[in-house]
Amino acid sequence: MTFIRRGRELGFSIDEIRELLTLAHHPKWPCTGADRMTRAHLDDVEGKIRDLQRMRRALRQVAKCHGGTAEHCELLQALTVPATRSVRHV
Repeated sequence: MTFIRRGRELGFSIDEIRELLTLAHHPKWPCTGADRMTRAHLDDVEGKIRDLQRMRRALRQVAKCHGGTAEHCELLQALTVPATRSVRHV
C-alpha cells in the first residue's frame, strides 16, 4: 500500500504504478521503462511549474486594483485584451 500511496503522491497514474509494481516484483528486469516514465513525468511536472510561474507573474501584475473602481481594475482590463497582448504572455 505504501508503494501505491507514494506513487500517487509523486503524481503517477494508477496504470503507471501498476507497471512500476510489476517491475518491482522482477528485480532482474531492466528499468529502462521506469526511467523513461520518470523522465516523461518530470518533463510534464516541470512544464506545469513553468506554466504556474508564468501565471503567478501575470496575477502579480494584475493584482493592482487596491480597492479602486472597476474601470481602473488591472484584472478586468487584462481579461478584455486579446490573447496576444494579455497578461497570459507575461
